[in-house]
Amino acid sequence: MRNLNILSALLLIFLVLSTSCNEQKVEETEATTQGGTDSLIELNQAELENTTIEIGTLVKRPLSKTLNVFGELAVAPKDIAEIHLAHQAFIEYSQILPGESVVKGQVLAYFSHPEISALQSEFLAAINTEKQLQEDYERKKELGKNQSISKRSIQESEANYFSQKVKRESTQQMLQQLGVNISALQKGDLQERLAVRAPFDGVVTEVNINRGMLVTPDKSLFELINLDEMHLEFEVFPKDAALLKEGQLVTFKLPEGQHIYQSELHFINKKVQGNSIIAHADLAEPVDIPLGANLNVSIQLTSDSLLLIPKTATVQSGKRYFAFEKLSKGKFQKIEIKKLDEDETHLAIEELKDWESRKFVVDGAYYLR
Repeated sequence: MRNLNILSALLLIFLVLSTSCNEQKVEETEATTQGGTDSLIELNQAELENTTIEIGTLVKRPLSKTLNVFGELAVAPKDIAEIHLAHQAFIEYSQILPGESVVKGQVLAYFSHPEISALQSEFLAAINTEKQLQEDYERKKELGKNQSISKRSIQESEANYFSQKVKRESTQQMLQQLGVNISALQKGDLQERLAVRAPFDGVVTEVNINRGMLVTPDKSLFELINLDEMHLEFEVFPKDAALLKEGQLVTFKLPEGQHIYQSELHFINKKVQGNSIIAHADLAEPVDIPLGANLNVSIQLTSDSLLLIPKTATVQSGKRYFAFEKLSKGKFQKIEIKKLDEDETHLAIEELKDWESRKFVVDGAYYLR
């Protein structure tokens, strides 16, 4: 009897311990389900009606990001002209002011100098001398055919003629650089007052002369810029240069300005200057901003096509991110996703199996936390 009681007591203890262990396993399983990577969440009809959860599909496209830098408007060297005279001269007259628009060929100033007048006279004399030497050379060359004159005499005549021709051409080139009308000069029209003319359409940005000033060839009279060929110029750090590609959208504006201008990235310099690389963008519209003004520049970067999910469709726990897949009405599966990158509105994530055919919460994920 005593043995039977002991056996019964042992059996009772075993049953109690077994039940306790089973309950603990159930609790552990439930805890794992609620706190693990994947969890099942169910909402009843009333709960669904009180939420604004939006269901949709994920998309795959390039991720848009912005690189913000500083820049300015600039022009290429070919569109900037520093205007000089080829010979010293006195400035007689000029009404051009900085900021004034001019057209190609427009007179910017008038100038004169006694040496320029003398140079024109020398040119006319050089023409006559050249003509005489040419006639002498051709005459001797003809006589040489009959051996009526020495070969040396012909060579001397030839040398004199071509030397004078070079001298005349050099003087003519100088006069042309000064703006002398050679055709009129050859008819005897000496031009005492000459004009400085604009080499292209543009805006005069510097005026460095006044009436009566004696200017030398190293003196810059005017600076002229062709604003029709303005472009955007900005600098990026070498580490960011790899993100830039020709054709990217580049927007810019004045720091306190409201209007945002658009341009297109044209090319990136391959050489590091200082601690940066210079890039250039072509303007997409007329711009009313002075050259050299500081600008806020935003480059629209694009990546390879990535699987994107709206940030409003995710919840974050520490460094982990979760999304919610719709299984059926009111039933959602919480799944962990791996973030690769992000922009202002989306996360780029590692691809999910069969993502094209699966439905996800795309807005209102906070209701399912």
